[in-house]
Amino acid sequence: MRKYRDVSEIPGPPPLSPGAPDNLRVACGLMELARRLHPARLHPGVRKYRTYAALLQEKERRERDPGGTGGRP
Repeated sequence: MRKYRDVSEIPGPPPLSPGAPDNLRVACGLMELARRLHPARLHPGVRKYRTYAALLQEKERRERDPGGTGGRP
């Protein structure tokens, strides 16, 4: 185990060659990590609004609370 005084001293991972078969595995691992760190909370379906004002109100609510459920389960 080595100790470093600063994070900038830590060596990075070795670069992958463009045709390496492990590239897909690494990319899938990074996508899974990103999904776990910030899961997308999307609700399927089409949303219909009675008025343009209702649409704008919902848009503002989503901008204030992008990860919220908005009253949906």
